[in-house]
Amino acid sequence: NTICVHIGQAGNQIGKEFWNWMLKETDHRNETFFHPSEGTARALFIDSEPKVVEKIAAKDAFSAPIVNPHNVICEQSGRGNNYAYGYHGDDTKNALLKKSLTAYRKEVEKCELYLGGVVFHSLAGGTGSGLTAAFIEALREEYPKHYIVTTTVWPRAVGETCLQFYNSCLAIPKLQQNADAIILYQNDKVAAILDKYPKTALTQLFTMEHMNEYIALGMQQTLAPIPTHSFDFNSIMDLACCSMFKFLECDMYPFTYEHKSVSGADDQWGDICERCITNISLGSRSGFGSGKGMSEAMFPIPSSKDSVIKHKSIALRARLKSSSANKELFINHTTLNPQIKGMLDLPYKMVDWNPDGMHIETYNTRPFTSMITKKFISVLGNRTSVICPLREALDHAELKYKTKKAYVDWYKKYGCEEAEFEQSFECVSDIIDCY
Repeated sequence: NTICVHIGQAGNQIGKEFWNWMLKETDHRNETFFHPSEGTARALFIDSEPKVVEKIAAKDAFSAPIVNPHNVICEQSGRGNNYAYGYHGDDTKNALLKKSLTAYRKEVEKCELYLGGVVFHSLAGGTGSGLTAAFIEALREEYPKHYIVTTTVWPRAVGETCLQFYNSCLAIPKLQQNADAIILYQNDKVAAILDKYPKTALTQLFTMEHMNEYIALGMQQTLAPIPTHSFDFNSIMDLACCSMFKFLECDMYPFTYEHKSVSGADDQWGDICERCITNISLGSRSGFGSGKGMSEAMFPIPSSKDSVIKHKSIALRARLKSSSANKELFINHTTLNPQIKGMLDLPYKMVDWNPDGMHIETYNTRPFTSMITKKFISVLGNRTSVICPLREALDHAELKYKTKKAYVDWYKKYGCEEAEFEQSFECVSDIIDCY
């Protein structure tokens, strides 16, 4: 059994979309994610303020009553976009953390075979960064042999909070140390993908809800690609194959916009793969090369077919779904069409020391039960391009810290000393160097 934990505003907003998708696309008798006797989700919804989780706890939040009200845990005030406040809480006792861990233990006790947890959160705010760091640190200590995977939302380069890069750099070492894999969604990249496609007549501009819908669908397809799928973490752990290489990113096509597929009914596999592949070239372009003298030539920001292949893949898994997959993708029903693998080989070029790290899975089933889409591809990969957002955050945070130690006193107020900043910067730099 797997327990999902949603922490902070973003984690819970994505959680609402995620469980909507699970209700639509997953068999409710699937004991991996649901309690078969109660019909409730194996999930916790945690926040330091009530405005988002109260909506999730409402009786009409989902098409079925899947939320256990005892698993909705919140306080009445936020964490001020401050990692240290989220990590330590109002006092050394951190009551919100203790309540959350107690609820998690009760969920574990209900499991016949507890495998691990998936934690959804963002790095921008104080709860998503700080409380999540403290939570998974406590989980690792209490359940040392069970899996912890995070679904981590990376803040936009501009506009979320002036403390977001501090929060990201302080939280990343805790994730690196305690999580087994970190599935990273960059808000800038998701926004760029959504901006590429025509909008409906009713909604000309995409919103944060559309971005959450995209991330939630990606995670639903990662954890439960077919309704009866029994998730066991192996499909993720095969990709996070070394202790320093834990960051994974998901590309997919088609995705949905207002729960309607963006693909055409007659799209061929070549079109589907190409549109998935072009998404890897999208993302933030700002902030590189400022703190360490790094240049775009050394860490190219993908913007064309030439630059897309400069980054390499350490390991990846592609999943292709169609009700006629065996007929469409195989030659003589046994050999995968080499053109399909060839389309993925170039943009997802493997590192020299793991040339066989690409795994292609096919599912002879409808991609979705809740909408008409004939073909679907998702690619979950461990790629060197993760250095781009890491480098950007580190450059911004170090510049702010070394110039005037801006805002550091506010972190000290809640128990985060300068040594922790410096150790965190060193850890993030080490991850970049390894990639």
